[in-house]
Amino acid sequence: MSALKFTNPDYWSQIEAHLAGALGERFAFAHIRELVAGHDGPILEVVGIELIDDGDVEHDPSGWSITDGALDRVHNTAVRAGHGLVEFHNHREGPPGFSPTDRAGLGPMAEYVTGLLVGRPYGAGVYAAGRVHVEYWEPTVDGLRHDTFRSVTILGDHIRLLNAAPAHRCGRLARQTALLGDV
Repeated sequence: MSALKFTNPDYWSQIEAHLAGALGERFAFAHIRELVAGHDGPILEVVGIELIDDGDVEHDPSGWSITDGALDRVHNTAVRAGHGLVEFHNHREGPPGFSPTDRAGLGPMAEYVTGLLVGRPYGAGVYAAGRVHVEYWEPTVDGLRHDTFRSVTILGDHIRLLNAAPAHRCGRLARQTALLGDV
């Protein structure tokens, strides 16, 4: 089961405050390490963060983007530390999800970053209305595997699950149908 885990809740608190406090789009990166490389997706731990300053964000009619200098800084830090990366940005309206403009840039960025961070995964997520949608790309012998994290979890005094997979009869609760009947 693929998962992104914030074992230090302060990391998520800082990212959420940064993203939620924006008039436009803002960006943040989580530096990650792989805990488990499972056949059904990686389990990753956030080991650090970098909040992108508003001065390092540009926008035009086609959308919002991070300056090349800021991207180079984030990527070089990850290379030196041996970390993977998960990029987050916000949308003002929910539910969270990638826009067509976001989608157009995700594949090329994932190819570039996983090539730069050899053997390490890359992820991208959208924050809106207190929730996130996060996808990942990881290198395989056949190219890049792309999927959605099954969970994004913040550990602390209270466990917080930000993008739990929906529980429906054909999924997790199917085992109860024999006992309870088809409701």
